[in-house]
Amino acid sequence: RAVRRLLGLGQDPVGRNHRFVHRNYQLGAAVERVLRTGERVDMEITLYVPEEMHLQVVLLPLASDDATGTRVLAVLHDVTELRRLQRLKANLIADVSHELRTPVTAIRGFAETLLEQGLKRPETTRRFVKIILTEATRLERLITDLLELSRIESRGIQFEERPLEVNQLVRSVVERFRTQAEERAISLQLRAAESAQTILGDAHYLEQAVSNLVDNALKYTNEGGWVRVAVRALPGNRVEISVEDNGVGIPETDLPYIFDRFYRVERSRSRRDGGTGLGLAIVKHIVTAHHGEVGVQSELGRGSRFWIRLPKLESAETGVS
Repeated sequence: RAVRRLLGLGQDPVGRNHRFVHRNYQLGAAVERVLRTGERVDMEITLYVPEEMHLQVVLLPLASDDATGTRVLAVLHDVTELRRLQRLKANLIADVSHELRTPVTAIRGFAETLLEQGLKRPETTRRFVKIILTEATRLERLITDLLELSRIESRGIQFEERPLEVNQLVRSVVERFRTQAEERAISLQLRAAESAQTILGDAHYLEQAVSNLVDNALKYTNEGGWVRVAVRALPGNRVEISVEDNGVGIPETDLPYIFDRFYRVERSRSRRDGGTGLGLAIVKHIVTAHHGEVGVQSELGRGSRFWIRLPKLESAETGVS
């Protein structure tokens, strides 16, 4: 049963030639080698059917007293998740090394200049210290987002799921951004669904996902523009949260990568506004963990529309607190 489950076999493998069971040339050759030499073999293989899977394999010869001769015991250990985490770790280290270099270099450069000048020019000293503080704040935000994304990607977070009313959740997020929108003379609008829309989810992380979208919309919308947040029911027992703006928009060539970590359309503007390049990646992971979808439509110079679609609770399950 374990072999059938691991290899996704639709029929009983007993009595069949091993090559037709696993259909992997590397594993088949190793089995034949053990039969031929009687030596133990340790290896790792990748299977692609029924899905990509990494297996740690130990092959041992088993002597038999009857006429069957030498047989082989194969122990297969699924290490797919381990390899996924290792790739995430390697990629994260490479990305972090690159992203940390900019603020650290700025902080060191301005600190060295202050030391060389002996802090003799008050105005210059004040300006340099402000730059150091800005870069240190950005560094702190980057580290915070990195830790959050790392925990989500490695599935190190246990989401506290409970029934949530989406209109209420989105309204609380929008109200937190009122002052920021007014300071930039941006019209922040909310259009709630006509009826209650209940989902099962973690309020803290779903609010973070919506907040990241609203924050992005405000950052990339010019003074006098508008940002519209809406909740609506969709066919198929789903609910959609959308954040639309009439800001700078996103080039079509950038859309496929917009949810990748550290991907920025306008790197200079993102750095100036304090962006870490991780906000949308965090949104995607949070939504995916809630069995939902996230997407974007955009046109350069005319604005963007980001959406989150989540499964609704059946009416019998609804018990919003």
